[in-house]
Amino acid sequence: MRIWLMLMLCLLMPCQALAEADFLDFPWSQETAPAAPMQAGYAQDGSGYHDGSLDIEISEMEVHGTPVMLVRVKLASPVQFRTALAAPFPSRTTKYVANMARKVRAVLAVNADNFSFHSSGIVMRNAQLLRFQPDRNRDTLVVDVEGNFRILSPTSEAAWEEVKENAVHAFCFGPALVVDGEERDTWNLKIKDLAREKKLRRIAIGQTGPLEYLILASRGPEDEQGWGLTLKQLADLCYEQGCLQAYNLDGGVSTSVVLGGEKINTPGRGPGRAVGDMIWFATIDRKALADELDLELDELLDIPDF
Repeated sequence: MRIWLMLMLCLLMPCQALAEADFLDFPWSQETAPAAPMQAGYAQDGSGYHDGSLDIEISEMEVHGTPVMLVRVKLASPVQFRTALAAPFPSRTTKYVANMARKVRAVLAVNADNFSFHSSGIVMRNAQLLRFQPDRNRDTLVVDVEGNFRILSPTSEAAWEEVKENAVHAFCFGPALVVDGEERDTWNLKIKDLAREKKLRRIAIGQTGPLEYLILASRGPEDEQGWGLTLKQLADLCYEQGCLQAYNLDGGVSTSVVLGGEKINTPGRGPGRAVGDMIWFATIDRKALADELDLELDELLDIPDF
């Protein structure tokens, strides 16, 4: 019981305390290698992953005649929410999400916003500000040090000033689909790449609770099954599934959900489109945590799940 309580205290510490504890790698460094996924953590039927610090549950439903994959993610710590680029900024190099995921040992990875293929918006990755071109026509998703989502709509310098101190990631594709529990049903943004009314492969990421997230990925007209979703239909689904905040990512053939290094959202349709960046989820470095708590690794792995 003592060991279990010590672990829970460490995992639930605020982010500042996490940094001081030094039992995890520096949270937002792309160069830091995470713990390797536990092969026993993957469900044999492909329905998810579980290792005591990371829960992933995958299911599928049909919406407007289109299969939609729902991926629910629960983390023990905000340091497990990470991003990666295909090549150092400002390169426009692209890679398949599956290849990037295998390189960083991601348990789960999805494509992000492919920001390098336009020049506007605020872009931050792993606490590094890569671009600062506020664009009122692009909503911004901000992920803070506690893993919470904040949406700037419209995006302005003043809005960024309010959140920048605690920001870790900022995405600029959008638009916002759910903001503070309220569904968006109209968009006045003058961005051509949104294709609001077209039925397409779509992908969105939302927050459903503290360190709990939902990724929704639909099939589209490129697939044998399904017609795709409009932006409004995607927003409806995010809201119905309990998202407090939800945000549209780069969809179409870029849509990629990768589990254990394999793309799973469109079986048999190849690796998809190579993209410039991804969002991924890591396991906690259990060996480093065991060292900090002066435990044998076997003891740590025997601790009950969070």
